[in-house]
Amino acid sequence: MEGAKYVSIYTNSGNHLTEQSLAQLEEKLPDYFLRVHRSIIINTNYVENAQKYFNSRYIITLKTKTKSSITTGRSYISQVKSWLNV
Repeated sequence: MEGAKYVSIYTNSGNHLTEQSLAQLEEKLPDYFLRVHRSIIINTNYVENAQKYFNSRYIITLKTKTKSSITTGRSYISQVKSWLNV
């Protein structure tokens, strides 16, 4: 499928694929979802902690079985800081 793009969605009930773009999903999701990277949207209800990282970025650890860690993108620093109230 040339040109086909998929987005992986990870949930407690398993993994899912969608043909919608992240931008399309971002518009439809409730306010407790936050885009933290050009390729990642997180559910803020599942954030365990956020630690400062270099270049004003953050490492966000999620409340998952594997304690997934995500490094925020530089383009999303203002949104992350706003969510963290810093």
